[in-house]
Amino acid sequence: MLRNLIHISCMSETVAVALIGAERLEMPEGPLRELLTQIYADECGHANFGWRLVGELIAQDPSVIPGLNDYLLLAFAHLEQHELAHLPEGARANGPELGLCDGRDARALFYAAVQDVIVPGLDSHGLSASWAWENRALALENQ
Repeated sequence: MLRNLIHISCMSETVAVALIGAERLEMPEGPLRELLTQIYADECGHANFGWRLVGELIAQDPSVIPGLNDYLLLAFAHLEQHELAHLPEGARANGPELGLCDGRDARALFYAAVQDVIVPGLDSHGLSASWAWENRALALENQ
């Protein structure tokens, strides 16, 4: 359960908060931006829930840390593959009007969210996220 919570709430939802937040700021005012604001609020709630619960559960049972550390290699490798597959390498026509960041900016934001929020957040709970992020390619070599 903790692996799923980390992967979905702490990783994927945190990335979604960053990307949707940036897209929302670039959109013109209107119904589409209002809808994206509602989605953004949901994503923030999902991420916050995960971060709080992961911290509480790890604190209650630190014996789960070694198993979670093993999992983080694969989780980071999968997260990167998944996100880059869905983020274009360039700009999209009418992107900002539709709530879509420039692909280069979105990719940079993805890496910033991982390196500046997710990795330090997981490290703060006693996990070896820095090591796992730096060595995520190892997970792909062993598949």
